[in-house]
Amino acid sequence: NMFIRSLVLSLEHFRLEGTEKTLTFVGSGEGDKGERRESKLVSYIGNFTRQLDYLYKLINIISVQNLTQENVSCLNTTLVFLMFANKRNQLPLYLQALGEKQDDALDNVSGSSSILQNFRDLLIFWQDHYLHKDKDCSALEKSSKIDFAYWKTTVSMLVADDKTAQTSVCYYINPLPSDRTN
Repeated sequence: NMFIRSLVLSLEHFRLEGTEKTLTFVGSGEGDKGERRESKLVSYIGNFTRQLDYLYKLINIISVQNLTQENVSCLNTTLVFLMFANKRNQLPLYLQALGEKQDDALDNVSGSSSILQNFRDLLIFWQDHYLHKDKDCSALEKSSKIDFAYWKTTVSMLVADDKTAQTSVCYYINPLPSDRTN
């Protein structure tokens, strides 16, 4: 979890810097002709499908009922992925893909009706927890180099009740048959 977060933070740092040379290297091994190649690690964590797999796993292994000081970092890593997606205007793409992935799997351990509902519940808990703990907010900001105001803004956007906003988790939560009106 923490290793994955550090990879994502590093990848985004490289993207922000625009320093392509930090993302590539000149091969110097036997058989290499000095061509530039992308770092395998950067390529690995930059892959959308792989990121989605990690997001799915990180959200699916926690719920409000089993959240602890130790595993809340899984939620924070999930937020790091999604904050950067939001900066690239790709948040709806990630949320839609998560909803589709859950529809395919239908096997979460959280007991929630959907991975997205579980995620929304976790985000509401996150707001209740972090918005009242300056020390934890400061630690998040320092460890990620992401201003805490952006953490708050992103979480607020994700938990918004607006079912017409594609940046809100609600937009992608399908009501259960029992929730539908006749």
